[in-house]
Amino acid sequence: MFTHLFVGVQEIPSLKVKVDDYTHHTGRTQSLLLLEGTIPMYYQTVKYNIPVAVWLPEQFPLAPPIVYVVPTPDMMIKPGHSVVDPSGSVASLYLENWLYPGSNLRILAEDMSICFGSDPPLFTKPPGWTPDGAHKPGLRPSPSPRPLSAVTAEGPAPQPVPPPPPPTSDPEPFHNPLVQGATSRLQSLSMGTSPRPASSATPPPPVPASGFGSSGFWAGPASPPPPPPAAQASSSGYGAAPAAARPAPRPPPPPSSAEAEATAAALAAAFRSAAAVELQRRLAASLGARRAALAAQLEEATGAARQLAARRASLAAGVARLQAERLALDATAHELAAAGAALARWLADAEARGARGAGAPDAAIVPADDLSAAALAVQAQDLATEDALYVLDGLLNRGGIAPEAYLKQVRSLCRQQFMLRALGNKIAAAQEGARGARVSPPRAPPNASGSARDLAAAASGYLSDAVAMPLGDGWANTGILSNPLVGSQAQQRGR
Repeated sequence: MFTHLFVGVQEIPSLKVKVDDYTHHTGRTQSLLLLEGTIPMYYQTVKYNIPVAVWLPEQFPLAPPIVYVVPTPDMMIKPGHSVVDPSGSVASLYLENWLYPGSNLRILAEDMSICFGSDPPLFTKPPGWTPDGAHKPGLRPSPSPRPLSAVTAEGPAPQPVPPPPPPTSDPEPFHNPLVQGATSRLQSLSMGTSPRPASSATPPPPVPASGFGSSGFWAGPASPPPPPPAAQASSSGYGAAPAAARPAPRPPPPPSSAEAEATAAALAAAFRSAAAVELQRRLAASLGARRAALAAQLEEATGAARQLAARRASLAAGVARLQAERLALDATAHELAAAGAALARWLADAEARGARGAGAPDAAIVPADDLSAAALAVQAQDLATEDALYVLDGLLNRGGIAPEAYLKQVRSLCRQQFMLRALGNKIAAAQEGARGARVSPPRAPPNASGSARDLAAAASGYLSDAVAMPLGDGWANTGILSNPLVGSQAQQRGR
């Protein structure tokens, strides 16, 4: 509703909006929106303003508006008008065929302008005019309504006091070239075919009130009406009679069937043109809105495509990293599997050898090489000398040996131990040199059919370096000698 109302007021600035009470035919009264003002019409190339009141019902715009022509006190509604009844209610074809959303107030105003231009609904009241019901029986009825210019031939009609000119800032009156063109065609048709009265010249156009009516509308013409022709009085044959005694000329006769057909054709053409313009405007607005919506969707889809492309590149890089890591893990797994298989074979062979040599402690321990065997022998002798010194200390404390004999035995054992440790230093140096010359990468797993010494030497490549073994109390922190039993379970526990 508000869209229709806004467009109607914007297109027709002479209509003003207010809220007023409307009384239905049933007597019910309710507050409705009212558009009050004037609708322009063009009659014989002259613009006139017709005062109207447009009520908007509660169902508007689904239901058509209620339109009334509101005559001023010195005007009357033309009897037998085609679209306006005596109460002023307008019932045009456009209102009867009102259909939402195609119908609106702007086209309604154009339709009324065309209808009023072809058949003016208002006439100026003649002097002394009273409604038909007010005449007494037997009296001559008052003459039929006629235009203002015809009344001036009998005498000046009383005119209301003209209002002050409207402010210059008021909007221009409604002007529609489409309506003006249609009315000009209607005028040309009517002027070429309508018969004229024999007793007088063609009457001037009907003129609405020249001032403000009781409802406050400015209903005056856009330009002052032309004065009545001077020859009109003399040509009628009543020039010598007083003006008040002459009968008033009757309004022009109704148009013929040809004129009606031409008028209908002109109205149909005007309606088709207006409908085409309105349809084109609505299609352009709809296409513009659709184009904007599609542009927004395209922009959103383009942004989503850019995000998906960036994520695709990130996922591809992640997949490449995972594949490289998988290959590295597969290679490591194969290497560990090969090393595990070699250790399992070596353990099975060692357990078999231990089972065959059960009961002989020396057979359970097999040196890895000659240096390891020499280091083991020197270490055993050194530990035995250490034990002998410990036993001598106990005997001395218990008084089981004389001090002189104790010193003599200790001196002899220490000299022997010194020589053993010197030999152990040389063996340790030789072992360090052999460890430095060892190849860093692990060797291939040994053949299961090799000797025990070969198996122990090969297995040392899959194990870490030997752990230093302390020799006696004096050698506890030197780390000179290494464990000669590479690959033994004791060495594995040291790892």
